[in-house]
Amino acid sequence: QESGPLHIVAMDRRGMVGPGLRGRFVASMAREMMKDVMRERLKEEKYNVDRAAKATREIADSIKMKLKEFHWERYKYVVQVVIGEQRGEGIQ
Repeated sequence: QESGPLHIVAMDRRGMVGPGLRGRFVASMAREMMKDVMRERLKEEKYNVDRAAKATREIADSIKMKLKEFHWERYKYVVQVVIGEQRGEGIQ
């Protein structure tokens, strides 16, 4: 009888203490996904102060939805997107 994927979790006397090996957050995967979202959304965009607020919300919502697709349980996601105009100066 198949019951689905096996999840390994760490336990102590109070119960589960971690997300287990398969449910751990993988920063490199999240970072690549965020880069892809930003490239796709901003590839042809020019800075427009009137559209910046809406664009930041759309990008943040898109990143949150894609993070949830990884099915990393027991994590809450906080996504902050800042869009600013670059006038020839670099950001430090």
